[in-house]
Amino acid sequence: MKYAFQYAYDAGIYTSSFSISNTKMVEDTLAISLEEALKLYSKHRDDFIQRLKNGERPTLAIWKDVGDAEFPVYSETILDLDWRVDLKFSNDGFYQTTQTKIIEPI
Repeated sequence: MKYAFQYAYDAGIYTSSFSISNTKMVEDTLAISLEEALKLYSKHRDDFIQRLKNGERPTLAIWKDVGDAEFPVYSETILDLDWRVDLKFSNDGFYQTTQTKIIEPI
């Protein structure tokens, strides 16, 4: 089974009257092994947390079963961290507004 890893953040300017998006793709892989995806997650986790705390609107995903083609098939994730679900981080992990702990793959 092949996986894909994506990590991006948006450090744009958002006010009630206008917005300027400034999305930066940090990492976006083609099909890789789970081990490689987990290494990338470990590499970017602290940066993701800091950007979340800074309000930079980060998103990070490990996609499962993406196939072997030139372009991955994105359908199911084993990890999907996204600022749009009111994501918070405390010392023991990630939480959504519902305070449901997100299970990390490591």
